[in-house]
Amino acid sequence: MKLTLYPMLKSQTRRFRCLVMIMLLMAAFGCSSKVPTIKFKVTSEKITNEGQPVYLLIRTLKGSEFVTDDYDTIAALVHASPTDDSIVSTEFIIPGRTRKLTVSKPDDKDLGVYCLFTKPDAQWKLLLQKPLKKKYVIRLENNAIRFD
Repeated sequence: MKLTLYPMLKSQTRRFRCLVMIMLLMAAFGCSSKVPTIKFKVTSEKITNEGQPVYLLIRTLKGSEFVTDDYDTIAALVHASPTDDSIVSTEFIIPGRTRKLTVSKPDDKDLGVYCLFTKPDAQWKLLLQKPLKKKYVIRLENNAIRFD
């Protein structure tokens, strides 16, 4: 009686080795398409927005659009249906807490960061221009938004 298990085991071992080699080659040549991102750390004081939660909105734009963006237009984008294509993130910020978020890095546009305070200060929005960094720290103070 001849045992046929050995040839089958040998065949499975070859398949396994071949699969491992393919995976190693894919990893070596960058077949895993990693999308570039930007990380944000948002800090806020307990007195930010008089202690009330605030919406933080991040959207792609051309620098000239930022100048004309007014508070009412941006506020309307938060609850727009369908969602505006320029919005990359809408976050609910609770005063006194730190929030970390990650967004996809736009190819050829700037980013606008907006805070919808109950009583906005003159500094309720920030423009992040190209070339964009990998990380940003943003501080929310009273009713204003600032870079750290």
